[in-house]
Amino acid sequence: GLTIAGQPVNAADAVVFRDGTPILASDIRPGQVARVQGVRTEAGIHAARIDLNSVLTGTVEAAGDGEFSIAGLPVRYLPLSVIDTEIVTGARVTVDGILADDGAVIATRVGSAETKLSAVTGTITAVDVSGLTFELNGLRIDMSSALMISLKEGRPVAGQRVRVTGVYGGTPSVMQAQFVGNEAQ
Repeated sequence: GLTIAGQPVNAADAVVFRDGTPILASDIRPGQVARVQGVRTEAGIHAARIDLNSVLTGTVEAAGDGEFSIAGLPVRYLPLSVIDTEIVTGARVTVDGILADDGAVIATRVGSAETKLSAVTGTITAVDVSGLTFELNGLRIDMSSALMISLKEGRPVAGQRVRVTGVYGGTPSVMQAQFVGNEAQ
């Protein structure tokens, strides 16, 4: 059965999303970071909704022992991290995990990415309205041609948690955004 944070989870009636796309509960994998909405019972949690949000999707630029980087962002993995794909330079991967205080991503799971688009989730730290860019997880996001989806103020604002989908350009640590939406999108 499914266990999240040490609690048994009944997901039989749950609606499950991965990065905003509906999936089956049977597609949930160990190491994925989940947000569960439901009711706590004596038997565990009866889930109504489960949201899985990856932290980062992209191409591995450099790989070493216990770490790699995507778009200049360091990613570290530990012996308990679930590694479902080979981590080599040039591989497209999706990373589930948490952001460390030093800006690195601590991976709980690394899997193969099937899309050419890359995605990153995080909190906006700065916005340059005139330059049509913002800072997110150490990346500069070019929003000049992005579609804004369900943003509270209709545009990116510092302190807002968002998910950005786009492509990395020729400049390191810069992403050309195609979509910018609330984290749950």
